[in-house]
Amino acid sequence: SADGVVFDGLTVTPPNASTDAGAEALRVSGAADNITVRNNGVRDFGAAGLPEWEGVDAINVFGGNADDVVRNVIVADNLIENVSGRSTKGGVTGISVQGNVENADVSDNVVRNVGESDTAWAFGAVVRGTGNHDVVPSEISIAQNNISNIRSNPETRTVGVGIGVEAGGAPAVTFENNSVSDAAFLVEDKTATINLSAFAGNNELDRGAILQPVEIDGQDRNIVLNSVQDALNLASENETVKLVPGIYAENASVETPNVTLVGQGDDTVIDGCVAVDADETTLSQVRIRVS
Repeated sequence: SADGVVFDGLTVTPPNASTDAGAEALRVSGAADNITVRNNGVRDFGAAGLPEWEGVDAINVFGGNADDVVRNVIVADNLIENVSGRSTKGGVTGISVQGNVENADVSDNVVRNVGESDTAWAFGAVVRGTGNHDVVPSEISIAQNNISNIRSNPETRTVGVGIGVEAGGAPAVTFENNSVSDAAFLVEDKTATINLSAFAGNNELDRGAILQPVEIDGQDRNIVLNSVQDALNLASENETVKLVPGIYAENASVETPNVTLVGQGDDTVIDGCVAVDADETTLSQVRIRVS
């Protein structure tokens, strides 16, 4: 919470959190400016007796005061791995930028094995607001991060998210050259402002089914899903599922009328069968390969 602090070269493995105050391995907050968090490892951190629906964060840049911004923060070249939270009734985030934060650079981090198929929700990285006030993050750059294996408990309603945007949105948050894989939602934009086709072109996705927008729980959001079938299950009538180039090793069925499934030619491969059980279905520029 002081200006000009540098965290560099530390390994941070706190005791598993039993209270909200102990649920962040590394936190930047108060009115701290000009902070660098670089070359650190945060690993093997979770929850032990944490109250229900509280979350665990590996690194949290938290602007909790509406009148005093946290400004000029670098979170770079860190390794975050094997981080979880309260089983089924809580969640976990690798890197969080939250609230009144301006000019944060989140780059060249490796975030993997978050959620560990145990928590209700899991984020590799997320930009979000806070219940303390209505000021949202601005001038946030998320670039060249490698985010993988973000998994929530499969029995819970929510899913693992590689990159989440819950506040701020475009143009306040930008993305470039991130690699995101192995999450049910590779990207989830609850502000519905980010062009996910452009995101797919500027970042590295080995696969991805884009729904933009899609209504979930009465709210429009933009999502890149890992699974073709999951995208088709969410799609409503007259919606289009856009597939980025990649190999989708799964069978899929279309059961909603007037849905379009479109790829990008020979580089978009469904390695399985596609069953069409709905009227007015369009399938375009997708190669279907049955082994």
